[in-house]
Amino acid sequence: MFISVQQYSSTVKARFSLAFTIGVMSSILLVVLGVSTTYYTFENQKNTALQATDRFFLLSSTQTEEKLLAMIQSVESFVTASSALQSFGVDEVEHIAALLPYFNQSFLTIPWMTAVYVGRDNGSFYMIEAIRSNPHTRKAFSAPEQAVYAVKIIGPGEKGTNKAHFQFYNKDLKLVGAQSAVINNRYDPRTTTWYPEAASSGGIVITRPYTFFTSRQLGITIAHAIEGGKGVVGADTDLSSISDLLSSQKLTSSTQIVIMEENGRYLLSADSREVSRLARMKAVDSTADLNVAELQGNVGREVQEKLIDHGISTGKLLQIDGRTWFCLARELVGNKKKGIYMVIASPLDEIMVDARKIRQQNLLIVIAGVIVAIGFGLYLSRRIAYSLHCLSSQAGNIRDFQLSTPLNIESNIREVADLIDTMKVMQSAINRFVEIARALSAEKQMERVLEMILKEAQSVTGADGGGIGLVSDDGKSFSYVLIYNSKTDIHFGGTSENDISHDPLLLDNAGSNNDIEVSVIHDTKAKVIDDVTGAGKEECAIIRQFHERDGYVCRSLLIIPLLNRQNEVIGLLHLVNARDNRTNDIVPFSEHKTAYVKALSSNAALALDNNRLIRAQKELFDSFVRLIAGAIDTKSPYTGGHCQRVPVIAGMLADAASSAVEEPFQTFRMNEDERYELFIASWLHDCGKVTTPEYVVDKATRLETNYNRIHEIRTRFEVLWRDADIAYYQGIADSPERRESLQKEREEKQRQLKEDFTFLASCNEGGEFMAPEKIERLREIGRQQWERNFDNRIGLSGDEKSRLDMDEEVIFPVRETLLADKPEHILPRLAGKGGYGDNPWGFKMAVPDHRYNLGEIYNLSIAKGTLTPEERYKINDHIVQTITMLKSLPFPKEIRRVPDWAGNHHEKLDGSGYPRSLTGEQLSIPERIMAVADIFEALTAADRPYRTPKMLSECIKIMYFMKQDGHICPDLFDLLLTSGLYREYAKKYMRRDQLDDVDITQYVRKDKIDGPSI
Repeated sequence: MFISVQQYSSTVKARFSLAFTIGVMSSILLVVLGVSTTYYTFENQKNTALQATDRFFLLSSTQTEEKLLAMIQSVESFVTASSALQSFGVDEVEHIAALLPYFNQSFLTIPWMTAVYVGRDNGSFYMIEAIRSNPHTRKAFSAPEQAVYAVKIIGPGEKGTNKAHFQFYNKDLKLVGAQSAVINNRYDPRTTTWYPEAASSGGIVITRPYTFFTSRQLGITIAHAIEGGKGVVGADTDLSSISDLLSSQKLTSSTQIVIMEENGRYLLSADSREVSRLARMKAVDSTADLNVAELQGNVGREVQEKLIDHGISTGKLLQIDGRTWFCLARELVGNKKKGIYMVIASPLDEIMVDARKIRQQNLLIVIAGVIVAIGFGLYLSRRIAYSLHCLSSQAGNIRDFQLSTPLNIESNIREVADLIDTMKVMQSAINRFVEIARALSAEKQMERVLEMILKEAQSVTGADGGGIGLVSDDGKSFSYVLIYNSKTDIHFGGTSENDISHDPLLLDNAGSNNDIEVSVIHDTKAKVIDDVTGAGKEECAIIRQFHERDGYVCRSLLIIPLLNRQNEVIGLLHLVNARDNRTNDIVPFSEHKTAYVKALSSNAALALDNNRLIRAQKELFDSFVRLIAGAIDTKSPYTGGHCQRVPVIAGMLADAASSAVEEPFQTFRMNEDERYELFIASWLHDCGKVTTPEYVVDKATRLETNYNRIHEIRTRFEVLWRDADIAYYQGIADSPERRESLQKEREEKQRQLKEDFTFLASCNEGGEFMAPEKIERLREIGRQQWERNFDNRIGLSGDEKSRLDMDEEVIFPVRETLLADKPEHILPRLAGKGGYGDNPWGFKMAVPDHRYNLGEIYNLSIAKGTLTPEERYKINDHIVQTITMLKSLPFPKEIRRVPDWAGNHHEKLDGSGYPRSLTGEQLSIPERIMAVADIFEALTAADRPYRTPKMLSECIKIMYFMKQDGHICPDLFDLLLTSGLYREYAKKYMRRDQLDDVDITQYVRKDKIDGPSI
């Protein structure tokens, strides 16, 4: 099942240009690569950032742990040392004041220590607190502005009160103020958390962080029992510096750092605002435990639940309040109090700020790179696509066999460049192949076809020479018809004048023949010999004989059979000594060149086969044309040789007109096809005569049909002669006395019969003009009667019977006139033959009413000649039949004008000719040539038995009168004379006794005689 190109195009998928495809694909690849690279980089940066954050968090917790441990250890050392002082066992204020230098140095050395106090086993309590710059402490003690230390002594008062005494010292440890007060709520150190723990432990104890009452700062108390169990020494450690440390270790602005216990109890935060807020909460209820759940946000609680409770000590991403946090909870193992954790949490988006910036930058770089790459890719793809587009267009041209467009494309891409080179070679090969095929198909001369084949094969392979041989039509022999070698400068056969002197190779005794040609013909396969010198001399003897001369040696050889459509070998092509294009050395025939020559040989074989077929058809057609012309000439002895001689004089006139350099033939030229067209037209110009009855063409007397009917009439005269004798003898028998008178009557009657028959016979000859009086005498003779006793309706043909009344009753004897024009003498026209029908040919001849009129008086009364109007029309009708017959034939384009050129040779320049009454303006030069040639041959013919051959001068004179009357072309008549063709033809085809001198000066103008005509 076949589909059209449009249907096929509708079934295929959508197609895109290479530039678009490369651009899109490269863009997609670049985008994917860029996004993948960015994503991969971002993920790596994310992991790196998380790892760095994890390390940073560990480092921060370690630093915090170390700082906290250092703070605690320093205070622990101070408390331990202080617990051993004997002075703490003295209650007087003076002894405490004496210790101020010691405390001052400790407060300066340990800046995070805010207060030192002693609780006694008797419930007394005294403390030294560094006011420093804390406004809460100063306000709580109502201390003077210059006060740096406050010494507070609390002892039991009256009725459940405490008596407090305050002393204030400046930086120089000088007393700057003192005051006393009664505290309604009795304060007993023994009820605090630090006192009993320290007293019972016998060593250092550390309280949980809490908010100091006076300074409102978060801290811890480190306590140690006094030696001897008389009390406990304690010191407050301010953890605000730890908070500041934590704050300085915040990775981002939203980073949260919290120190907490494992149960969620809040200890310390890096957020000063949170510390203050929770301190205020503690101030309201100093005994309350603060939980991380009370912090703003849920970070602490989530970390407790998801990390601390599960014992996870590594960094982990948590989703908290719709935000991703990187969290770490590390137990401060250096702390003596276990279960304290440092929690660090930072939002992932803040951790990844730099990574995101880098990602954005990478994306921008990728986008910029993609844009640049797309632009460059489009440019590059356009360059590539342009080359491929040009190649595609060129391929389309090659597909459409538009091979003249040069392929001027260059590319730096190796594959495209290779494709371009391949396309150039392919285009050149196809172009050469098409050109040689076109030339082979256009060339009609076999010799030129053979030379074109050989030279093209020699050019492609770089061979020195070669040859072509053909198998005979009967397939029994092989002969070389062309040998050529550019190195030895030999050229035999083909268009050269040098014949090939070599006997044909017989193919029917292949078993006893070692020639390589015979072998290839029988095997029908090409043969390649790289070195002929290594082959048997007998095999290549003929080829070497042709080419090897003057020291030339055949080495490489290629022989290819030429196969026709029936796969039969019709010839051989051989090539000798292929040459290398660079070194010019003799090399073997390469496979690709051999393949090309094989393809060429196939095309050449078809061309040869076509040429042979065309030649055979042409020869058959020419023979058939000559056969028809010969049959026409043979049909009538009066026109014998006419159809064979008209082509001769017509060709001579055509050559003379084509060679003329003066008007009116200056621009008239006939090519080979037109010459052949005229040749066929001249051979077939009278082919319509096959339809003309022979007796009409040969009618020499007026009563002649298929025989001369004068014999019938003579028989009737014989009957009348006998009737005269019978009457004479019957009269004597009846009246013997009348013998003498009866004798005179018989003699008179018979004399008159002789005169009448002699007159009739002379009329029948047609040589005399039938004047009216002669016709009247003819009719008078015809009125004589004779007696018929036999039925004229028997022994007849069907056509004759159809013209008689077969049912009429006849009583014999029948009296009939001597001459008669009877109804049965009228031959009507056949059905459908009454005229020209639609008359597409434009015939203008008048058509007689009857086909023939055989009436005896009618025929004998012909005014001039021997033909009746019906017979004259029938003879002239041969040209009508010529045209209709030739028009019905499918003449090829090259000879399509044969019917007109052949059918118009009876037309006259004045329009009085037939069958179409054409004028000179309507007649071409070849048609005028046909008319002149037909008349000249008819006049000069010596084989017309009905007339005496005319002298050459008489023929020229008659044609001159025809020229003067406007019947024939005057220019062609002048050319016939001035060119000498009339005498050249006469010497070949006229009898010697017809040749006489012709003075052409009386028929042609002087300027035409003197001036060059050819």
